[in-house]
Amino acid sequence: MTVRLDSAPNLRLNSYDPEAFNKLPSISDAVAKFDAIDGDSLVSTSFRELFLRHNMDRTFGLILLHRHFELDQNERLVSYGDTSVPWQLSKISKNIMPSNWLLSGDGAIRPYEFCYTPAMDEATGPNLANSDQQAFFDALIELLHKHKAEGLWGLCRYPGDGFPGRVEITEGRANINLRPEDYPKDMESRTAAWFFSPPLWDQKCNCGCRHQKWPSFKYPGVLEGQQATLTILISSMASTMAPSIKGFHPENIPGIVSDLRLNGTMASFCFGTADRPLSGKQCLIYAVQFPDGATWAVRVPAQANHLPPGAVTAFVEMEVSILKRIETSGFSRSPRLLGYNSGFDNPVGFPYIVSTWVEGTPAEWSDSIPSDRDTRNKFLRQMADITLELADCTQEWRPTTAGTYLTDLIDRKIVRVSNGQLPGIQLRDCFIQRALVPRVVHFPLEMSPFLVSHEDLSPDNIIVDNEYNIKGIIDWGFATLLPLQFAVYFPRILAIEPSQIDAPQPPDVAAFSLAFFQPSAVLQADRRYFTSYLSSRRDSLARSISLVLSTSDVDWRHLVFEAASSKGLHKWVAQRSWLLHGSGNGLQDLSSITLAKEVVKFLAGTVGQKSNLTRERILDAIKIEDDDLQR
Repeated sequence: MTVRLDSAPNLRLNSYDPEAFNKLPSISDAVAKFDAIDGDSLVSTSFRELFLRHNMDRTFGLILLHRHFELDQNERLVSYGDTSVPWQLSKISKNIMPSNWLLSGDGAIRPYEFCYTPAMDEATGPNLANSDQQAFFDALIELLHKHKAEGLWGLCRYPGDGFPGRVEITEGRANINLRPEDYPKDMESRTAAWFFSPPLWDQKCNCGCRHQKWPSFKYPGVLEGQQATLTILISSMASTMAPSIKGFHPENIPGIVSDLRLNGTMASFCFGTADRPLSGKQCLIYAVQFPDGATWAVRVPAQANHLPPGAVTAFVEMEVSILKRIETSGFSRSPRLLGYNSGFDNPVGFPYIVSTWVEGTPAEWSDSIPSDRDTRNKFLRQMADITLELADCTQEWRPTTAGTYLTDLIDRKIVRVSNGQLPGIQLRDCFIQRALVPRVVHFPLEMSPFLVSHEDLSPDNIIVDNEYNIKGIIDWGFATLLPLQFAVYFPRILAIEPSQIDAPQPPDVAAFSLAFFQPSAVLQADRRYFTSYLSSRRDSLARSISLVLSTSDVDWRHLVFEAASSKGLHKWVAQRSWLLHGSGNGLQDLSSITLAKEVVKFLAGTVGQKSNLTRERILDAIKIEDDDLQR
């Protein structure tokens, strides 16, 4: 056995420490770092090869380190059956075995989660007396260091060849692991554990953690007859401990807010957000209140701290520009911008946006909630009116057609893929997507205005009162200007979207595609009412929106468009042959797509001419013959 001089100097098993558990990142922070280093690619290549090379694929799995709540000093997180909850070992101390471990760069291996096993299964955890395991731990620590991934991944016990997978959700301080047959169809999750043995890897069997842009929760703000609560419904916490970020001083937020009001009154945190701010995909949201009851919201993109400072500044300035645009346009349903600072040189130490607070709760919406048709239709009428109001208020004519806009998005992606900036995306798939543009675009609407699109009209961002009257639309961080036909897709409550963006490719792509685009009976009824209400409006804008939403392949067109700017969605639809079998547009497969023609068009276009890409380089990458270009 060869011993490296730079190997971990002191492999050792450390005892459990609740402080180590409490320092684990939230699922949102872990996912952000995972995506930033292209974790999917590393797992399927470097880490898988490491586990197989050391024959550890049936001893350990790889786990994404995260936590959903904190533990007290006398608690451990212990799983029994399909649930993990904090246990006090003073009450039950026997038959508790480690199940998950974290590793540090100095060679320490420490358990952080446990399982209750009355049968006392034979120990399968780390054994430093085993030279094979020593070599494995040494190599794993080196690999984590190489990719700057310390604190991102740890180890878990191998669950056995028959393990079917789980999806973890969190209710209060309990992690509940759902079995495959119990998964809700609309559940969104992120993979949080991987197993590399052939039986499990070949089936793409893993463990997921439910994760959304903005989790469902009760929005702070007392409504008549209701008590303000923060009921966490899923594992990605709506309210999270304020992160420890160097230079970030959220305690100074009341001061900067008070300075904006100019009347000498001091604001203070409310709804418990001083210690547990609300959590969006990129932002933490703090609520502050003045003595007269006025309540303001402060959005801080602290969860984007993995990005370069310039990118965070640009993110804030883009949202500010959208809020200013929609406020001056007369749109009535957005928070009012009160102030902002897009730099880091301020008392908070981070960019921030201050706006009015929208009273109410996020809408609850599913096939069964609300249960009565009258309430559903009332809500849908309001959503249709909001769609029309936003479109009417924010129209802007630009000398660009919708087809050109989409083609340019794809062409810029082609350049980035060619330069290695989007690992995991195949250049050939980009040219396939380019060839699909004529089937995505509504040509009667080619020369239509650009509109502001919210881009995340999920129930969590639609604030209602207790009678389902819509009080406002929040979280405009992803809003952007788009050509009309791309800006007016169904709100997410009526959308057909992937439930798990990193789900493995189905064995029967054609059957999957056909089934994917079949809405439930309730969703069909909701959509019919929404589109018929729009059609009843007589103005030209309503007719244009109705044209987009009434097309039989509206969902397919939307997914192909969104995949132009979403790496995850691009990979998902490409793995499913662009869902052509379910598109309903007559194109059943890719055989009729001539990529050679798209290469010629790309090289002749504005982006292609500036790209310095050559025909030979593209042909080699997408595996077509040079003679095909003469067809």
